[in-house]
Amino acid sequence: MPTAFTTSLSEAPDGGRVLTLTGEIDLTNAEEFRAALAAAVRGTGSVTVDLTRIDYLDSSALSTLFACTEDHDVRIVAPSLLSRVLRVSGLTEVATVTIVD
Repeated sequence: MPTAFTTSLSEAPDGGRVLTLTGEIDLTNAEEFRAALAAAVRGTGSVTVDLTRIDYLDSSALSTLFACTEDHDVRIVAPSLLSRVLRVSGLTEVATVTIVD
């Protein structure tokens, strides 16, 4: 059974925000993810998206992340499990991506 999708927003020491996500991001919760990311960037120029507890993400999640990079400084912290999809999608070219184990 998949892990439930959750979001948590906190302030980063640099004044930006950190959006921590858990579970899977797919079409069933894509709108919830979009809303959480929109809230995270509202009123700030940068956001760190912590994907270290994400087990799976689909093209809707990638599309949301790409759209956010158009107007904001996006940093992504992700597990090695997601490194290939982030690289192949081209997201590593438009956002700062840090892979952690």
